Amino acid sequence: MPRLLFIPALLTLGTAVLIGLMLLAAPLLQGDVLAFEAENDIYLFDFTRGVLVNFTHTSPARESLPVWSPDGETLGFVSNRDGNYEIYVQALHDHHPDRLPRRLTTNTYWDGPLDWSPDGMQIAMVSSRDYTYDLDIYLLNVQTGQSRVVINNTTGEHDAVWSPDGRWLALASEVGLLLVPSDTVNAIPIRLARGIIASPAWSPDGRSLTFVLIEHDQTTYHLAQIDIHNGTAAGEPLLLAENLPTANAYPQWMPDGNNLLLTFAQGTTTFLLLDTATGDLRPFTPYSIPLRATNVALRPRR
Repeated sequence: MPRLLFIPALLTLGTAVLIGLMLLAAPLLQGDVLAFEAENDIYLFDFTRGVLVNFTHTSPARESLPVWSPDGETLGFVSNRDGNYEIYVQALHDHHPDRLPRRLTTNTYWDGPLDWSPDGMQIAMVSSRDYTYDLDIYLLNVQTGQSRVVINNTTGEHDAVWSPDGRWLALASEVGLLLVPSDTVNAIPIRLARGIIASPAWSPDGRSLTFVLIEHDQTTYHLAQIDIHNGTAAGEPLLLAENLPTANAYPQWMPDGNNLLLTFAQGTTTFLLLDTATGDLRPFTPYSIPLRATNVALRPRR
């Protein structure tokens, strides 16, 4: 039965927070780490130690859309530090070959990373590089910077996530939740669910997708889940939680496959765990952070 979500009062981080440069704090980031955009930079928050780090530190340039490599060692993000919005990758630790930001795209139009492939070879990205105002989904080779289109149409695809086995891409669009094979060009999408969709997330076993369903009034938001079997929907979507306070809850599956991490940013940011079996909601950490976190990505556990 869906449950009405509420946000309990949590402790806001104060003097226990370390805000510093990436090289200073990277050795401390050993537990559950969340990457997010705030104040035009990419921040890292270590839930285990209560450590908050400004990773990019390039204001007034803007960085956004952080995505993790599958080994959790590197972040991809979009930045306009060179005058145009391009995709970069940068490692957390100074012993890594990509310890300095490496630019992957050179394009007049906007490019933004969405998700890193399970084999570490490609980044799914959204781009207007076909010289129209429509955004399309591309796959970007992390080593060569070459890209190819996955789907090119006018249904407003704005997010894409890889299935755990790398065979499928789930797409959030203005007409529904779509599914396409990751190895095809200009694929004909399979529609799994109707409606305006945001923040799709695969379960760790690849058998279901969770997403935010936005009602047509665009002021009512629900958390939903649909089972997937052989590339098609196995039944209708199930509502896990109704009446979210925001569409930007950024659901992230925990490795146990039972709990979802939800983010709520209203001035400060709080993090909650939703038990998908019982509907119980509880704090994930005793802290909230004094920043408004957007475009949230949970680091893969190694």
